[in-house]
Amino acid sequence: MTHNIFTNGNKYNIQGSMVASKSVTPDFGLGSSPGPDGTRKGYVFNSQYYQFKEKIYKEFLPHFYGGAGLEFDIRRGTTMKGGDIENTPYGQYNTKYGFKQDRYNANGFLFDLQYTTRDNQNRAYKGIYANAGIRLNQSWMGSSKNATQLNLDLRKYVSLSKNIRSTYWPSGPGAPLCWGADFLIWNCLERAEILTSGVAEVTQSAILKEPSSFIMKRNIVFPLRATNS
Repeated sequence: MTHNIFTNGNKYNIQGSMVASKSVTPDFGLGSSPGPDGTRKGYVFNSQYYQFKEKIYKEFLPHFYGGAGLEFDIRRGTTMKGGDIENTPYGQYNTKYGFKQDRYNANGFLFDLQYTTRDNQNRAYKGIYANAGIRLNQSWMGSSKNATQLNLDLRKYVSLSKNIRSTYWPSGPGAPLCWGADFLIWNCLERAEILTSGVAEVTQSAILKEPSSFIMKRNIVFPLRATNS
């Protein structure tokens, strides 16, 4: 469950999410060496995933917002069918850097700076959106390791039609292809995700809303320093 709320006059922006799920995660050993034949073997992990995230932004200059919040990412019961986790690139990384094989926590503070000129904050047809955020995972908050990350989100909205329609669509990682009354959404995601591992996360999205607009979005997350106890 996610929310993105703007108050009257767009003075405050409240963003957050709550997730409780059983997940299936493919892993091809990103960052490790390929096998002798030049290919990477795929592994499939099953786990329970919980997330709580809340951020509040305040406009301090026209189009500029400053924000702060908290995020808790908890993964439990990580298993792999048909083998031992310890023998996978994920398991070897955990052993090398002192992570538990079946669980991890990534809990910390969020500090963000946002710039937006979108014509409609929740259903934009033109404008720019840019967000730069620092995430500080803290072991005293229950995080498996201390870590610092930088998250950059840049978007440009371009209208393809003078006939702007009011539309609503379901989207997200669970809905890569969604149809609606007069629109189509296509998401293409490439991810490498272990928040506390120091591995970069790359997400690419292309969203097509026929016949009104086209959005290109690219998110990049990478660590600012090595994780430590």
